[in-house]
Amino acid sequence: MVLTPTSYICVNNFLVKKDFKLIKRFNVMEMLPVIAYILFNLVCSSRGAILQIFIATMVMYHLLYHKQNGWNKHYNIKALVKIVVIATVLLIIFVELRDIVGRNYSETAKSPLYYICCYIGGSIHLLDDFIKKPIDGSQIWGKETFYSIIRFIGQRFNIKDWIYISHLEFRYSNGLNVGNIYTAFRKYIYDFGYFGVIWCTALVSFIYNQIYYTIKYSKKRSVLYDISIIFFGYIAYGYFYMSIQEQPLSAILCTTTIIMPILFMLVVYCLKLKVRFLKIRFCRR
Repeated sequence: MVLTPTSYICVNNFLVKKDFKLIKRFNVMEMLPVIAYILFNLVCSSRGAILQIFIATMVMYHLLYHKQNGWNKHYNIKALVKIVVIATVLLIIFVELRDIVGRNYSETAKSPLYYICCYIGGSIHLLDDFIKKPIDGSQIWGKETFYSIIRFIGQRFNIKDWIYISHLEFRYSNGLNVGNIYTAFRKYIYDFGYFGVIWCTALVSFIYNQIYYTIKYSKKRSVLYDISIIFFGYIAYGYFYMSIQEQPLSAILCTTTIIMPILFMLVVYCLKLKVRFLKIRFCRR
């Protein structure tokens, strides 16, 4: 639990110290928690941490850049090229790690190009197929959309019907498995019909916009250990994932996310305490 907030704080401080040079000295060892966080997730057969850390880095960089240079300042070509190159490398790594984390596919599906196309365009095809051939609805309100909250309440109050695993069905096209990613809209349609697409999307937009504009118009000048920027980086992946699958309401809206700002503050407090201790020790020498 502590490794997650520590990793995102380290990413924030890496950007502050290296790219914005607010602090001249940066120790590469400070990025070890990030490496440990990614490796831990790989051991648990999850590659999502790679994408989530990358998205958080880009979002935090965007916020820090404009906090330092003004919100009308544009990126230079060099920075954009760096982002494209890093994104391409991470995409290749993400694809190549599929065998390591136990993703077994047919010979056709093992093709990197086929795999990438399934992730990029497969969700649209699957959503279309779901609309044409929907499955039976559930008696549980918001079963897929508010999965984490419903499951938590079910476990807390021992409601057996609310304790379940959310696993979307796999679908096939021309005999080929095209996966089970349907964009975010599939869960909204399944739970609330087409009107659900409108109000669920509006809810997601409201949450992200409120946090973003709170950061934008904040008068806080210090960006080192800025909890609001770090937290927004932490949840930012949900917004980017919507073209692939629903995350903001079904996964991010949970008790872990609620307590995460508290964990961020505790880790920051410990880091500041360590810095003060080292300064006192150095001065005594």
